[in-house]
Amino acid sequence: MAVTKHNYHKIHDEVRETYQNHTRAEFHRLTKQHNLKSYLEFYTTMHYLRKYLPKGGTILDAGSGPGRYSLELARMGYHVVALDAAENSIRFLEQRARRLGLSDKVQKTVIGRIEDLSIFDDNQFDAVLCLGGPLSHIMEKRLRQNAARELLRVAKTGAPVFVSVMSLLATVKGFLKLFQNEVTAPYVKSFMEDGDYVWPHLYGFTHFHGFKPEELSATFAGRHFKQLALVSLEGYGSYETEDLKRLHRNKRRWNAWLRLHVAVSAEPSIVGASEHMLLIGRKT
Repeated sequence: MAVTKHNYHKIHDEVRETYQNHTRAEFHRLTKQHNLKSYLEFYTTMHYLRKYLPKGGTILDAGSGPGRYSLELARMGYHVVALDAAENSIRFLEQRARRLGLSDKVQKTVIGRIEDLSIFDDNQFDAVLCLGGPLSHIMEKRLRQNAARELLRVAKTGAPVFVSVMSLLATVKGFLKLFQNEVTAPYVKSFMEDGDYVWPHLYGFTHFHGFKPEELSATFAGRHFKQLALVSLEGYGSYETEDLKRLHRNKRRWNAWLRLHVAVSAEPSIVGASEHMLLIGRKT
């Protein structure tokens, strides 16, 4: 099924429904106990957040999901406004914030979409996040561009903006490691050409647009945006669940490898092959 203006809203509703039904799993996805590969996504993202975020202020977490990053930043003392299309995710985040005593830091929660942030004023936030791939779940190029404009519009001049997306090229390794039965499927050729993956394939994973690094950069180029970094999040750990488990058994080696992983995360030859990549820039 091709993505057209006639079926876009149906596709969006199916993506939202996926996250509505898997709220708790999505919250725990980024923990070491659940999946070391996904933990790399969280670990590397937090490394770059600590590097580029201001020392304080109010952060918009656009496409927050159930709040893994919102709550972590609230613990660090930031004020957070969270927005997500899935109501269950927002309610889960509110409940966790109350349980952790962070409701004063999670200042506002909003059910909404990143392509329309009209509820917020221009130049409102000290930093803007769009993490975990929300931009990849927008299956129409025009609306992805709208989202980029909106994310920058609500950021203050000089504020850092962080956007992570799902990679197109990493799926080639996925076909080798996990989805060999899919290699001959008719959709593979069109997917590699336009990046649009439309469910149902890959064991039922929901619709997404896979980016190449240059496409992600181009989405934000020329929009009062200075690119600071483009980095891989899982890097060589993409689809390497068993190797990561083996390495994690030795704490000293694991910590040494994490340092190595971060040190090479901005290498262009690695960025496109990572399951997720993170664009970091500053509004000008």
